[in-house]
Amino acid sequence: MLEFPREFQYLSLDPNPKTRIPSNFWIEALPVIELIEEVLPELAQQLTRDGITQKLVDKYRSGKIKSVIHCRKIVEAYKLASADHRRDVVIDRLRAYLLNPSLETRDAFDEFVLDAARIQNALTTSRDFLSTLKRLNIQYATDYREDLITSLKDVRSYIEYVLDKLEGVEAPPEVSKQEEE
Repeated sequence: MLEFPREFQYLSLDPNPKTRIPSNFWIEALPVIELIEEVLPELAQQLTRDGITQKLVDKYRSGKIKSVIHCRKIVEAYKLASADHRRDVVIDRLRAYLLNPSLETRDAFDEFVLDAARIQNALTTSRDFLSTLKRLNIQYATDYREDLITSLKDVRSYIEYVLDKLEGVEAPPEVSKQEEE
């Protein structure tokens, strides 16, 4: 909190809980302000640090920052975007978010955070699946052989479908009658 001018500090001392800014807001907002100063220097110079802070306070008061921890999504989106080369898109979104008082934090940044989380989950799941199949040595199965073949073909079909989508090919997956039931 000490990083902010007294006028902002006093907002956390407001006796009215409806207008009070929680003290942890400042902890969560500071990295966002610093990110704006780093990646949008011309806008930061135009608005000043206090102007940026006021815009974030206004967003919090109007419910466009529904929870102070949602500020983390902004920094996380930027960090994740650098890994998948969408940094410019996130920076543009950050500018729009700051300048548009009606743009809610999750609406602005969830797509970057959730996409990365889903991809990471898919990577982990596919690696675990492959590792498990290798350990099971199912190529020597005698019981339920036909069911296993059908199931593995369904997996292969879905994987081919996802690969085609990722590579830009449009084709619906073929699934067995067993999966449809």
